[in-house]
Amino acid sequence: YNTLDIKEQKDIEEDYGSSATQNVMIGIDAMHEAGYHGEGMVVAVLDAGFQNVDRLSLFENLDIAGTYDFVYHEEEVFRDDSHGRNVLAAMAGYSPSNLIGGAYKATYYLFKTEDVRSESPLEEAYWIIGAERADSLGVDLIQSSLGYNTFDKSEYDYQHSDLDGNTALISRGANWAAEVGMLIVTSAGNSGNSSWRKITAPADSEKVLTVGAVDGNENYASFSSIGYNENGTVKPDLMAMGQSTVV
Repeated sequence: YNTLDIKEQKDIEEDYGSSATQNVMIGIDAMHEAGYHGEGMVVAVLDAGFQNVDRLSLFENLDIAGTYDFVYHEEEVFRDDSHGRNVLAAMAGYSPSNLIGGAYKATYYLFKTEDVRSESPLEEAYWIIGAERADSLGVDLIQSSLGYNTFDKSEYDYQHSDLDGNTALISRGANWAAEVGMLIVTSAGNSGNSSWRKITAPADSEKVLTVGAVDGNENYASFSSIGYNENGTVKPDLMAMGQSTVV
């Protein structure tokens, strides 16, 4: 809030509640003030599940155009994992004086492509099928906080040398999705404190917008995966508040 006067700070805190810091950091408050809340945008969120999104008041006015679970081949996505719900909250939650997401007036498709029971390359294929479905539905933007580097069967593991944006199956899929005109937004990964440290696929793709994490003071969050990719492309492309995020 360094550039704001006390009245502006108070107004923003009353509007956004505890989500004020993460929103002001990347200019969401200014975007909203200018009249942009996601209107006219179609977004697909590819994740592990959206537990209770159909029940929470935070999402009661959200325009959900469709859902699909590519793991179990059904439309139900609200029973399982909470990760997708938390991601969606930061994007599309709406509870004034508590939490307001950046694009709460966009239209959303919620796709489950992650199988939390195991880690296998099959999940990369689910992601590509989900992206293909998104393209067929006229989606403008895919948001995906998923990343792959190691699997239950180590013979499928990727190496750092594979992080060239063109080797991992999901990175190639992300390239194809970007080439047909969708904006692909992905997390850098949570490997910063591990021996791997680096970004995970598809964050290595030069054609996707890779987002790393900082805390509320804009300091690098140590868990956030680092770049470059193996071709020397700077990754992540930008940072946002990913530590102590309000969801």
